[in-house]
This record gives sequence, structure tokens and C-alpha cells, in this order.
Amino acid sequence: MMERILFGAERMLGGKIQVANYEDFRDSLSIYQISDLCSSGEFTNIPNSAWRYWRYVSPENSYGNISELTFFKKDSVKQTKGRIIGTGGSFDNDPYKRKEVVFDGDPLTSLDTPVRDAAWVGMDFGEKLTF
Repeated sequence: MMERILFGAERMLGGKIQVANYEDFRDSLSIYQISDLCSSGEFTNIPNSAWRYWRYVSPENSYGNISELTFFKKDSVKQTKGRIIGTGGSFDNDPYKRKEVVFDGDPLTSLDTPVRDAAWVGMDFGEKLTF
């Protein structure tokens, strides 16, 4: 099991967290990039502006692999939810590997898209929010 977890973590190296106000992310801003395997738990200062769309963009050769993604408003411990958006489908059409599992609270499920490069998953919060 540990080897599988390490393999998944290595596939996230180079992945980015991006924000945007256009659904097609044409105005995207990368606010964080995973640069090493110890990146969990780090906080990033986000520009003082509001953003409607938030996403994780996977690096090349990763098939979008990510287990969990959670968004919190500044000074809040309550998870903020919106409409799940991102790359559709899953490897082998497995319903347990679709984008919805990234927000299911189960670290043992993970996204595995049919797209090898630049797969992504995120949230549309329906309005601009400050985090």
C-alpha cells in the first residue's frame, strides 16, 4: 500500500492550484505548485481578490491523479463547497475514479482520468469568493 501511495504522490509533482473568474480559465493565476513530496500542510498567500473557479491541474503523465482536494475560506474551519468541474470520464470507465471522488472525504479513492496530460478537477463556487 505504501508503494502505491508514494507512486500517486510522485505523480503530483509539478501539479498546480489555479484560480480564475472565467470558466475556461483564460484568466487563470497559478497560486501554488507542488515541488516536493512534503508539500502537504503548507499555506499559500492568495492575492486579495475574489475568484469564482478553483482547480488542481495535474502535470504531464499523471492522468490527473489526486485523492482529495478541499477549499476553506480564510479564517474558517468549515469546508467550502461548490459545483464539481473538471476533466470528464475515468480510466477504464471506472465510476470510482471520476472527478467526484476528489471531494468525497475518502483518501483511499482517487481521480484517474482517461487524459494523460493536463487533466484537472476543481470547483465552481457560483460567485466570486475570497479565500
